[in-house]
Amino acid sequence: MKVIKLRMFQTFANYKMPGSHQLKETFPLPPYSTVIGMIHYACGFTSYVPMEISIQGNSAGIVEDLFTRYEFYPSKRYEKGRHALKVDGMDGTFHGIGRGPGRCQTIIDIQLVIHIHVKEQNEFNKVYEGLKKPQAYLSLGRHEDLLRIDSVDIVEVQKEQIPSRRLKTNYYIPLKEFDDEYKPSIKGTVYRLPKAFFIDDKGRRRWKERVEALYTSGNNSHFLLNGMADKDGDYLFLA
Repeated sequence: MKVIKLRMFQTFANYKMPGSHQLKETFPLPPYSTVIGMIHYACGFTSYVPMEISIQGNSAGIVEDLFTRYEFYPSKRYEKGRHALKVDGMDGTFHGIGRGPGRCQTIIDIQLVIHIHVKEQNEFNKVYEGLKKPQAYLSLGRHEDLLRIDSVDIVEVQKEQIPSRRLKTNYYIPLKEFDDEYKPSIKGTVYRLPKAFFIDDKGRRRWKERVEALYTSGNNSHFLLNGMADKDGDYLFLA
């Protein structure tokens, strides 16, 4: 089977967890939806192209950054001594904006390896060419989390026995890859990661596909049903 393999680097990034506001927590690796969104943007796709991807990577660690947080509620009128800023509400009143420090988890020096499988050959070629020559400079995570693509290759992968040892990098491994008998013995953090969404009739984003995946460095590899590897010896777990 042929897949597209990306090697990428980021100096810093935050892959924000939904619902984390006081502290902007981050996933340890970018979730599937974030990577797929980057691919679609790079290729100029205007509608969803089905694909399977595998995500792995390492980083130098996580730090906490401070940023300026602004809080604004259209129904809140300006109150002197309570609000830091006053803006014209254009209805004869003034609205108040709160301003203060916020905290954000930031991953630093991230090395990522992404495998992409697109079944339809024409779309496969478009993804490959789009990543070789993206339409704009890419980011992954926040808009300011710039992404450097070091290589884009087409590689052959094949099924291979996963060794009972720690893998070289950290992975998202979908739970479907594990034997049901051994799932209770798996150790690590399981995330329910977003993958694909649709826009409902009220213009809201709704997730139509999520992936339950274990974040692991490979200490659970002996529980896997199967695996695949490319010519460089990098394993992949498509979802």
